[in-house]
Amino acid sequence: PGEAGSALNDRINQVLPQAKAAILLGTDACFGSIHTEKAAIARIESLSKEHKTPLIRLPGIPVPPQHLVGILGHLEFFGFPLLDGLRRPVIYYGETVCRRCEHRGELEQGKFAGRHGEPGCLLRLGCKGPITHNSCSAVRWNNGENWCVGAGGPCSGCSEPEFPDFGGLGLAGALRGDASGGRSFLLQNVEGIGWGLMGLAAAGITVHWARRILLPEADESESRGRGRED
Repeated sequence: PGEAGSALNDRINQVLPQAKAAILLGTDACFGSIHTEKAAIARIESLSKEHKTPLIRLPGIPVPPQHLVGILGHLEFFGFPLLDGLRRPVIYYGETVCRRCEHRGELEQGKFAGRHGEPGCLLRLGCKGPITHNSCSAVRWNNGENWCVGAGGPCSGCSEPEFPDFGGLGLAGALRGDASGGRSFLLQNVEGIGWGLMGLAAAGITVHWARRILLPEADESESRGRGRED
């Protein structure tokens, strides 16, 4: 605000037309959060459009250093990176951290930790992994040594625009189906998915054997057909 804000706008107006891209670093700078007003982010977006300088967001608290170095290298040697709907590079933010999490199998089986230190998926302890897009679970921190969930702490969702409130859930609130919008099916039905998959497998086996018993001629015909194809 005031003279300082005007001077900053003048400086931005000088720099943006010369830049290949405007890179916003950190969740506050990307979306407006704890320390940055959303109006300030809207102003940067407006200036970026005015000068036709594309915007790239690299959220995170902190931003993984390889994200910044990688994007600068991409801009220099390969051109503009592919972005998602929030203008985050897909190469780093294209998957949820849940997808490569070491607890993913436990999530799909409906096995949850009831308290910190217990085995199981950390979803009920407030983990935001199913709705958080970042590379933490694949790349990890400290030269691949560990990451939040690997150290026993639920993912805080620090690279998402809803951080840290998440619609009133806060950092410790467990995700509900309606908290993740269109991605709610897994969260609403995860405890039944494991049993459902087992049921589908059993049903498939039953149908297969029933078909072989009731329609042996068709089964033999199929076998001969496969033999000819081979």
